Amino acid sequence: MFAALQTEIMARCHAASTFFAAVSGIPAPALAVAKGLMFVELYGTHEYTVLGIVRAALSAIKTRPTVIGSLKMELLSLALDPELESAGKCLQDNLWKNRMGLFRRVNSPDNVGIADTVFPKDGSHFRVRQLRTIWEIFGITTSIVLESKHLGYIDELVDNRNAIAHGRETAASVGRRYTSGDIADRITGNQQAWLHLVSCMQAHVANPVNLQR
Repeated sequence: MFAALQTEIMARCHAASTFFAAVSGIPAPALAVAKGLMFVELYGTHEYTVLGIVRAALSAIKTRPTVIGSLKMELLSLALDPELESAGKCLQDNLWKNRMGLFRRVNSPDNVGIADTVFPKDGSHFRVRQLRTIWEIFGITTSIVLESKHLGYIDELVDNRNAIAHGRETAASVGRRYTSGDIADRITGNQQAWLHLVSCMQAHVANPVNLQR
């Protein structure tokens, strides 16, 4: 899954770069719109990447026998998602039964069978904070970015996309703040950031020791 994820990221970024190069000579008012809409396009790849690295990691974990009781405590927050959901939503009659069942599972000899769709949303809407949450859960100690400027690119991307998608700003008003060179740099910089996320997660989950207590 990691290889497919990398290939798709590069394909999407190539398509975005090709499109922007094709429209870069249009009149200024239309170009401003195109520049703003590039943030919407790139956000789609960003969300795809962040969801994808968690899904790929969980799939990798399940391809080998991984005992629930061996996992890092932080990673149990994903592995025991069904039990956590049940304990949080049950009626008072079953509250303590479900709580005890949850804690019994902490040292369970059963293999991990978590659904690939489980994702640790933290309310940050895929900003840098979301990446840090994922890194903490999996116990990854390497930096989430190659260059510090990529941190700004990620939050900028989310903010601009949301401003346009939710009607707070037009694509043109966002686009006028950037040169064509800025947009080309954002495509390249974000691609580097996304591929780094994939490679870090792939290397981390490849070694079972990294996931153990």
